[in-house]
Amino acid sequence: MKKELNAINSLRFIFIFLIFIHHFDVFKLYNDKLFLENWIFEAFIGVQFFFILSGFVCSYGYKSKIITNKVLKEEFLIKRVKKIYPIYIITILLSIIIYKISLQDILSSVIPFLFLVQSFVPLDSFAFKFNGVAWCISNLFFFYIIFLYFLKLPLRKLLWSYTIFMLAIITIIIKFNITEELGTWFYYVNPVFRFIDFFSGVLLYEIYLRIQQYITRKKATILEFISILMLFIFMYIGISKIPLIYRWDIYYIFPISFLILVFSFDKGFISKILNNSLLKKLGKISMEFYLIHQIVLVFLVQRFYFSIGSFPELKIILMAMCISVLFSYLLNKYISKDSIFLKLKKRIK
Repeated sequence: MKKELNAINSLRFIFIFLIFIHHFDVFKLYNDKLFLENWIFEAFIGVQFFFILSGFVCSYGYKSKIITNKVLKEEFLIKRVKKIYPIYIITILLSIIIYKISLQDILSSVIPFLFLVQSFVPLDSFAFKFNGVAWCISNLFFFYIIFLYFLKLPLRKLLWSYTIFMLAIITIIIKFNITEELGTWFYYVNPVFRFIDFFSGVLLYEIYLRIQQYITRKKATILEFISILMLFIFMYIGISKIPLIYRWDIYYIFPISFLILVFSFDKGFISKILNNSLLKKLGKISMEFYLIHQIVLVFLVQRFYFSIGSFPELKIILMAMCISVLFSYLLNKYISKDSIFLKLKKRIK
């Protein structure tokens, strides 16, 4: 039986929290003069961490089981649907209520969201309708399906496929002048482009298998500090010198992948810190937190921003954090873990 990736689980929440921080930029919940402005915006790297980690975790938890038929491909997809789709639909419904979306707008655009294909629609704003962060779930299910078709490929073919895919993406970015109207969709949302992140996680697992037995506690601690420092250096250079179209995807693949690999060993000093019970519990509700937090932020900004006295930004941020964690816990307890499906089965019987 494989060990739990406790440090990685805690990191999952930390990076989902970075996305929460990124949305301070969306609502301008900070002083524009602060030097942190660019760093707050750059917190979008949480999405890339989420995609790369998903590829790693799928391989870690399911690759050998699917190859040996201990878990059928259909079972894998059904488990993913049971875990994520009910929460996804609930947050879509909540967003319709909170954002007061018109019936006409719902009827004209909801179908792709119900079938989880909204991120394939080549319009910049479309994938962000309803619950703005839910486009990641659309991408994720696309990744799951592709994963089932190439998981049996030998490492050599995986490496060749990855190299060709990466070169194709770089060539497209350099050679083609994508219009500003399509830029965000093409480089940031586009599930075909973003598959390189998930693919990176799959390859990362192959590296993990081959080197994890050679990593001692001392080596792990050194690598953990190096991986964190490396990510900050990449961010610092990226913010000041690298065009956004590269930073949206390929630029951060290496430092984030290295960070995930290092903490997957779960042996170093920082891993021990991450293994505290609070962070592990928060890690378990990270998906729910991701899907609910923007709705909570919008609601609080709409209702209270101009009526809660001094330091409204700080108060809204703290309120949003607490409410999002509470709702995430409730969603995880009563909707995730197949509980809603089990209840429906019992009622049908």
